Amino acid sequence: MKVVSLAASLIAFLVLAAPIWAETINQKDYPVQYQVMNSSKKPCTVILRDQAKQDVAINVSRNGSCHPLDKGKIYRGRQNDKKNEIELLIPGDKGKARVEEWHLDGIVDITPRTQ
Repeated sequence: MKVVSLAASLIAFLVLAAPIWAETINQKDYPVQYQVMNSSKKPCTVILRDQAKQDVAINVSRNGSCHPLDKGKIYRGRQNDKKNEIELLIPGDKGKARVEEWHLDGIVDITPRTQ
Protein backbone atom coordinates (compact mmCIF):
# COMPACT_ATOMS: atom_id res chain seq x y z
CA MET A 1 0.00 0.00 0.00
CA LYS A 2 2.89 2.36 0.78
CA VAL A 3 4.40 1.63 -2.65
CA VAL A 4 1.19 2.69 -4.41
CA SER A 5 0.96 5.83 -2.28
CA LEU A 6 4.60 6.68 -2.97
CA ALA A 7 4.11 6.12 -6.71
CA ALA A 8 1.00 8.32 -6.75
CA SER A 9 2.86 11.06 -4.87
CA LEU A 10 5.77 10.88 -7.32
CA ILE A 11 3.46 11.16 -10.34
CA ALA A 12 1.62 14.12 -8.78
CA PHE A 13 4.94 15.85 -8.11
CA LEU A 14 6.11 15.35 -11.71
CA VAL A 15 2.83 16.68 -13.13
CA LEU A 16 2.99 19.79 -10.95
CA ALA A 17 6.71 20.37 -11.54
CA ALA A 18 6.58 19.99 -15.34
CA PRO A 19 5.61 23.63 -16.03
CA ILE A 20 8.56 24.81 -13.95
CA TRP A 21 10.94 22.69 -16.03
CA ALA A 22 9.41 23.85 -19.32
CA GLU A 23 11.83 25.81 -21.45
CA THR A 24 11.09 29.52 -21.64
CA ILE A 25 11.22 31.22 -25.02
CA ASN A 26 14.06 33.72 -25.35
CA GLN A 27 13.52 36.41 -28.00
CA LYS A 28 17.28 36.58 -28.55
CA ASP A 29 17.06 33.08 -30.04
CA TYR A 30 14.85 34.51 -32.81
CA PRO A 31 16.98 37.34 -34.25
CA VAL A 32 15.40 37.74 -37.70
CA GLN A 33 12.47 40.10 -38.20
CA TYR A 34 10.01 38.81 -40.81
CA GLN A 35 7.27 41.04 -42.23
CA VAL A 36 4.08 39.41 -43.52
CA MET A 37 3.59 40.49 -47.13
CA ASN A 38 0.59 38.27 -47.87
CA SER A 39 -1.37 35.57 -46.03
CA SER A 40 -3.99 33.01 -47.05
CA LYS A 41 -6.12 30.69 -44.92
CA LYS A 42 -6.86 28.05 -47.60
CA PRO A 43 -4.33 26.82 -48.39
CA CYS A 44 -2.48 27.96 -45.31
CA THR A 45 0.33 29.99 -46.88
CA VAL A 46 2.27 33.14 -46.03
CA ILE A 47 4.75 35.26 -47.95
CA LEU A 48 7.37 36.78 -45.65
CA ARG A 49 10.11 39.35 -46.13
CA ASP A 50 13.26 39.34 -44.04
CA GLN A 51 13.66 42.97 -42.91
CA ALA A 52 17.43 42.73 -43.45
CA LYS A 53 17.01 41.32 -46.99
CA GLN A 54 14.33 43.47 -48.62
CA ASP A 55 14.94 41.96 -52.08
CA VAL A 56 13.89 38.42 -51.07
CA ALA A 57 10.39 36.97 -50.56
CA ILE A 58 10.04 33.75 -48.55
CA ASN A 59 7.08 31.45 -49.26
CA VAL A 60 6.01 29.26 -46.32
CA SER A 61 3.05 26.99 -45.59
CA ARG A 62 1.45 24.84 -42.89
CA ASN A 63 -0.63 21.69 -43.10
CA GLY A 64 -4.08 21.64 -41.57
CA SER A 65 -6.00 24.59 -40.21
CA CYS A 66 -4.32 27.84 -39.32
CA HIS A 67 -4.99 31.39 -38.28
CA PRO A 68 -3.73 33.68 -41.05
CA LEU A 69 -1.04 36.12 -39.98
CA ASP A 70 -1.82 39.83 -40.22
CA LYS A 71 -0.50 41.51 -43.38
CA GLY A 72 2.22 44.05 -42.59
CA LYS A 73 2.87 42.72 -39.08
CA ILE A 74 6.46 41.91 -38.10
CA TYR A 75 7.32 38.69 -36.26
CA ARG A 76 10.65 37.57 -34.82
CA GLY A 77 11.90 34.25 -36.13
CA ARG A 78 14.71 32.08 -37.39
CA GLN A 79 15.38 29.66 -40.21
CA ASN A 80 15.84 26.00 -39.29
CA ASP A 81 17.82 24.52 -42.19
CA LYS A 82 17.76 20.99 -40.77
CA LYS A 83 13.94 20.89 -40.86
CA ASN A 84 13.57 23.21 -43.88
CA GLU A 85 11.37 25.50 -41.78
CA ILE A 86 10.94 29.05 -40.60
CA GLU A 87 10.16 29.25 -36.87
CA LEU A 88 8.08 32.32 -35.98
CA LEU A 89 7.60 33.68 -32.48
CA ILE A 90 3.87 34.43 -32.15
CA PRO A 91 2.79 36.67 -29.25
CA GLY A 92 0.04 35.14 -27.15
CA ASP A 93 -2.31 35.93 -24.33
CA LYS A 94 -0.95 37.29 -21.05
CA GLY A 95 2.47 38.00 -22.55
CA LYS A 96 3.20 34.35 -23.33
CA ALA A 97 4.56 33.61 -26.78
CA ARG A 98 4.53 30.41 -28.79
CA VAL A 99 6.65 29.17 -31.66
CA GLU A 100 4.96 28.22 -34.94
CA GLU A 101 6.85 26.12 -37.46
CA TRP A 102 6.21 26.96 -41.11
CA HIS A 103 7.49 24.75 -43.96
CA LEU A 104 9.85 26.64 -46.27
CA ASP A 105 8.41 26.29 -49.79
CA GLY A 106 10.70 28.67 -51.63
CA ILE A 107 12.78 31.83 -51.65
CA VAL A 108 12.22 34.28 -54.50
CA ASP A 109 14.42 37.19 -55.58
CA ILE A 110 12.10 40.20 -56.01
CA THR A 111 14.75 42.70 -57.09
CA PRO A 112 13.44 44.90 -59.92
CA ARG A 113 15.25 44.14 -63.14
CA THR A 114 16.48 46.86 -65.49
CA GLN A 115 16.34 46.36 -69.24
